[in-house]
Amino acid sequence: MTDHQENDGQDLGQFRDYLMTIAHLQLEPQLREKLDASDVVQQTLLEAHEQHEQFRGQTTGELAGWLRQILMHNLMDVIRAFRREKRDIARERSMDASLLRSSVRLEAWLVAEQSSPSQSVERRE
Repeated sequence: MTDHQENDGQDLGQFRDYLMTIAHLQLEPQLREKLDASDVVQQTLLEAHEQHEQFRGQTTGELAGWLRQILMHNLMDVIRAFRREKRDIARERSMDASLLRSSVRLEAWLVAEQSSPSQSVERRE
């Protein structure tokens, strides 16, 4: 059995860690917050399995290169989709930061609404 026959779409999972490493290296930090590299890797492995008859190589190294090409194509598609939606990732605010700002404003408002004991005495007089 040749190396190609062993890797004809049957055991592509052995390349998952390799593809994950590449995906993480290729994604900008802001994009990593917005999409899961494992989803892109999973899509890549699925496409490779479905299209395994298109693989023309003979070695495991050639298979890794073919998978890398599919992954890069998928990553470019995802990045283009983000840009097409005109999502400026750098301008997006973290939900946690927004929640914290809201909490701080609410706390300041509540404190302002409550008067100090001396202010209460002054109002009563």
